[in-house]
Amino acid sequence: MTWQGSDDLRPLLVSVSALQTHPRNARRGDVEVIAQSLSRFGQQRPVLALPDGVIVAGNHTYRAAVELDWTHVAVVRSDLSDDEAEAYLLADNRTSDLGEYDQDALAELLKPRYSADTLLGTGYGRDDVEQLLAELAWRDRFKPGEEPRPLDVLTERTCPHCGGVL
Repeated sequence: MTWQGSDDLRPLLVSVSALQTHPRNARRGDVEVIAQSLSRFGQQRPVLALPDGVIVAGNHTYRAAVELDWTHVAVVRSDLSDDEAEAYLLADNRTSDLGEYDQDALAELLKPRYSADTLLGTGYGRDDVEQLLAELAWRDRFKPGEEPRPLDVLTERTCPHCGGVL
């Protein structure tokens, strides 16, 4: 399969044979889910590599591309020292971990994709959405200072599997 992605990334394409994953990357990404995302959306941002081809950020994107039999990936090069590259690798992985979701905003993004059955490539499955919606429905039924409300008062539509709001 040939590379897919944003046309703006085409000038950055590099042969996958010229790249290698960082040997000290401690992160274990879900390559299968990343491959699903690449299959659906193509590559939308480049990986970051040192001049010698060692990947600093995007190791699992690279692995997913290889798994998809892509011959090229979009790459930007960095002139970080080896020590700074390792520090950036740590920062790139950790800063993502430290983020939080606005659960209500997340549910609003997921609901139409759940209903249309277009979650593939997002990293979310139907069970994930149903669990989130059930948790939010439960939270909303027991707001401090309010009488608990039946679920059918909260929404016109509930999930038949878990009772979550759709």
